[in-house]
Amino acid sequence: MKKNLILFGIIAATINLNAAAINNSIDKNIDKTTNVSSVKFSVNVTYSGNPLSGASVNVMQDGKSIGSATTNEKGTATINITDYNGSIVSITTSLGGYQSNTIDGTALSSGKTINVSLMKGTGSATTIIESKVESIYSKSEDKVNKIGKKAEQHVSDTEKAHEGTERYNEQAKKTEDAVVSANNKTEEIRKKAEEARKKTTEKRANADKIREEASKISTDAEKEISNTSDDRAKGAEERARLAKEREANLTSLEEEQARLKAEEAAKKAEKNAKKDVNQAEKEAKKETGKIEEEAKEKEEEAKKEQKDAEKEEKEAKEKAKEQEKAKKEAEQEQKEVEKEVKEAEKQAKEAEKKVKEAEKAKAVEAKYQAELEKLKSSQSSIDDKRSKIDAEQKKLDKKIKKGKMDAEKAKEEQAKIDAKHSKLDGSQSKIEEKVKKIKKKYKK
Repeated sequence: MKKNLILFGIIAATINLNAAAINNSIDKNIDKTTNVSSVKFSVNVTYSGNPLSGASVNVMQDGKSIGSATTNEKGTATINITDYNGSIVSITTSLGGYQSNTIDGTALSSGKTINVSLMKGTGSATTIIESKVESIYSKSEDKVNKIGKKAEQHVSDTEKAHEGTERYNEQAKKTEDAVVSANNKTEEIRKKAEEARKKTTEKRANADKIREEASKISTDAEKEISNTSDDRAKGAEERARLAKEREANLTSLEEEQARLKAEEAAKKAEKNAKKDVNQAEKEAKKETGKIEEEAKEKEEEAKKEQKDAEKEEKEAKEKAKEQEKAKKEAEQEQKEVEKEVKEAEKQAKEAEKKVKEAEKAKAVEAKYQAELEKLKSSQSSIDDKRSKIDAEQKKLDKKIKKGKMDAEKAKEEQAKIDAKHSKLDGSQSKIEEKVKKIKKKYKK
């Protein structure tokens, strides 16, 4: 009954169209207005100031779900409730890995935006808003039930209502044709956007494939003649350790900032919800006051013909509004799809650029490896010669150990071996210098 009174008050205050038979009771008239109106609002969900996509937003009233949606990539969930009765609701937002958030006791209105900030973890957080709206309508119920007759209207008003009906029907038909045209154009644009996205995906995949091929080019030659020192290796390990410490510190800082932002957003949401409730209470008092004043007037003779005409006019007007709204939404969707096409074309160009960059990188890597391969053969030759000299050294050491060689002769042989090693050392230095130049050249 309280919900019916709310609806009755809204109709009496906005369009002032309440024609009923003299002998009908107020309860019968109110029961016909169970569904007040539709309401469309948005919920923005964030974490640490960044939008969260994929979050579930559920609107509950009297233990039942009356609307739900999932946030898009911008963290926004748009919910449209076609039969909202004006009473308070609870809004619960949830996402895996985050604490669920519930705002209990808020009123809804078209165009309203509710901001919700989630925190990582498990469990839930609830903000309860107290409202006196139901109490206000309850006190007004007795006075409203005393309304016995409705305001008398004139036959001329009925004729005007019929004229309005025809006018709105014509407007609705024109707008409906415009919506169909806009939707057809939007579908064509959407197909173009899809084709652009496919091309972008293919080009990105091609770029990734080229990069993967480039990364798999053999680096055996580089490993064989690598001159990286132990000091550099230790420096790299130290930098890696410090990087891990910085990463841990940044993660802790991010979680703390997210917690503070979530608390701030919760306080702000609670403040806004209380403001909405206070506004709803003021409007409830104002509406019930108007209803009570109308009840005191008790004017006679409400004509059935006028009631039917006004109802017909209202339906035509609503239809015209819906068609106009559909037209605007279709035009907006068309603009968004055109924007998507441009973005897809932009991404396709970027993907093409990445493919070229990957191919260039692959070619450079091939040149780098080719130059290393040339040095690899020289390195192998030095290693072979070094092995032969080592074999000579072993034979000489064996003779000296057994005392089968004259000392002077042994020194002479040892000098020859040392000279060979020295010559190879010079060749080795030249190769290592070339390696440094090649690495510098290719920025390795």
